[in-house]
Amino acid sequence: MAGRKKEAVSEEILKSAANKALSEIIGIAESDTTDLKTKFDIYKWICEMHFGKPSSGSSKNDQGEHSLTLSFMGELDKWSH
Repeated sequence: MAGRKKEAVSEEILKSAANKALSEIIGIAESDTTDLKTKFDIYKWICEMHFGKPSSGSSKNDQGEHSLTLSFMGELDKWSH
């Protein structure tokens, strides 16, 4: 069974759609009716898309307890100090 043929979409159309989607997402985050968790999730997603996800590592200390280390890159690294 043959799959549906994909239609070529121009880069300009995709960029326009992405800009529109981002504007609408930011509008939702800035709305007074949006709950705090949703706002946080939106802003977190935007930061991860722009700056990348922080790397993390887990290791055991001398007492056998796990510790977690987060490291940021770029602007988030500057912000975290």
